Amino acid sequence: MPSAGWYPDPSDPSSSQRYWDGSAWTEHTEPATAVPAAALPVPAWGAPPPPVQPPPTDPVQRDHGAKVVVLAVVAVLAALVLVIGGAAALILEARDDGDPVDPSTSSVILPTTMVTLQPQGGSGQGQATDAAQLTACQMERAAVTTAIETAKASSQASGTAESPDEYLMDPASNEFYTWAGSSPEEWTLQPIGTPPC
Repeated sequence: MPSAGWYPDPSDPSSSQRYWDGSAWTEHTEPATAVPAAALPVPAWGAPPPPVQPPPTDPVQRDHGAKVVVLAVVAVLAALVLVIGGAAALILEARDDGDPVDPSTSSVILPTTMVTLQPQGGSGQGQATDAAQLTACQMERAAVTTAIETAKASSQASGTAESPDEYLMDPASNEFYTWAGSSPEEWTLQPIGTPPC
């Protein structure tokens, strides 16, 4: 009995081929190859003719497909190296003091407003104007302003109002500034008394 392969379809030998599985015809067909019909014997329905050899594949096309696969794999590996390298660089940059990074307390806050800190008030108002207190006042003002802007951005992103207090270390210990307002649109910097900055 003939071996399995593609043979001219006994029901339409001029335009299609049918697969012979080695013992019977299958339902699988395909268009006939460019072999002249006169060169192919048309068998009876029960027995297949000799197999039709498919045209040889072009080795240039086969190499082209392999090159595309290799290039795709190289591109994916290069992207992976860049992502891992970038993440490692960010971690090393964050650890410039040598201490391990604690992900639960580490964050990056980008200021969204520029705050210019200037001393307020005159000398006759009884305000402490020494350098340490002025510096503490300026730092507290910047911290509260950043907390307000961060809470606004976070609230907008999440759709739920988050208090600026969530972004301050200990809001109850603020000496110079706090925040006021009942919604993100209304939150503003609020002085406590008359701060020296």
